[in-house]
Amino acid sequence: MKTLNHNEFLINRKKMLYDRRYSMSRLAIDLGVTPQAVIAAVHAKTKSYTMHKKIVDKLGVSLVAFWPELYGEEIVHQDVDHLTVRGS
Repeated sequence: MKTLNHNEFLINRKKMLYDRRYSMSRLAIDLGVTPQAVIAAVHAKTKSYTMHKKIVDKLGVSLVAFWPELYGEEIVHQDVDHLTVRGS
């Protein structure tokens, strides 16, 4: 059974493709793989690191940003120079 988070992750991946003007077919052509391979990867049906790395490198995003459910949550760095400490 698919969870709501799984659907959100898939929607986010498709949005990243759309924002970069890529269809899954065009991405497959640019990567030299079959459309089925890209579809399986985007839908997180394959855990092929090699395929995942090819996709994110082409799109210019991180593995974590594209597949947070597989590679963990993205760490967002704060600007520590502008933080204030309460009670000081």
